[in-house]
Amino acid sequence: MTRLVALIASLSVLGVGIVAAPTAQAAELPVTPIAKLAAIEKGKLVAIQGTLVRETTFKSGVRYVVQDETGKATLVLFDRVLSRIEPRDHLGEGAVVRAVGKLDFYRKEVQVVPRRAQDVRILQPAPVAEPRAIGTLTLDDKGKRVRIAGRVLEARNYSNGFRFMLADESGSVTLTIPEKVYDDLAEPAALNVGAVLTVTGKVDSIGKDVEIILTAANGLRVAQPAPSQREVRTYALGGMSGNDHNALVRVRGEVYSVEPFDDGVLVLIQDGTGAQFLRLWRAVAERVSVQPGQTVEVIGRVRAQRRRGIFIEPALPHDVIVVVQSVATPTPASP
Repeated sequence: MTRLVALIASLSVLGVGIVAAPTAQAAELPVTPIAKLAAIEKGKLVAIQGTLVRETTFKSGVRYVVQDETGKATLVLFDRVLSRIEPRDHLGEGAVVRAVGKLDFYRKEVQVVPRRAQDVRILQPAPVAEPRAIGTLTLDDKGKRVRIAGRVLEARNYSNGFRFMLADESGSVTLTIPEKVYDDLAEPAALNVGAVLTVTGKVDSIGKDVEIILTAANGLRVAQPAPSQREVRTYALGGMSGNDHNALVRVRGEVYSVEPFDDGVLVLIQDGTGAQFLRLWRAVAERVSVQPGQTVEVIGRVRAQRRRGIFIEPALPHDVIVVVQSVATPTPASP
């Protein structure tokens, strides 16, 4: 042992690098049939291989159901792993993968959780998305990957992301973009009413209506960005009433207060005519920063409620623009 230590020391002095003998690498693990995973101890490192047959998103990543000849298991890819898998668009329903990860069980469901992007190998990419006219999509297409193109007619947010009404000459469909995919977009500001998009996504449903879910940011291409100046009527804050319910408006004012509530923040703004509340739902509120003393310009829908009054709700983070940072704190006006 003493002679070995001396030899290593001598080689180090000569600048010769010493590489430790490799232990069993994840890539060398033999593939375990999925049916046999239930008999293996939780926390063990296992390798599986099969076809991705279902894809669902969650707040921190994506779950895939992997199927081989013996059964099914869930492959859990957290964002830190998923973001480093290349090419990302090859990973989807129909792809054949080999994955190494820690074995886990959730409500009797077998799960494999890779720790690194290198632990997921795409042996066969997902099928190429089928180009479709929007009006030809039906609920019978649910689960298919398709490619569509159209113009954005409307935008709104929901609890976990954003939705856009996309239309071509044949019809319209809802494009759903989960917030973690939205945050990966190269040009989110270009995605607004008037933009022309090409989208590769998965057909799903909202109730009885068809929707397209964008599962990866590289599945969206902006052929024509939204106009920098939208033709929206400018309203004075003091001149708004319940008769303006559901109107799309442009307003400008100084921020007096920012108050959080369970699902977002309420921002009180004022101009020379009066004051109104902006209601920023969580998906928007977490992506904009407004402070008392700023001047903001906002495009949003008027929501008039008999008991609570008027709120202006922007659909997207980029519908809230900070124009001026002021030093003085504004004096409140009655909303």
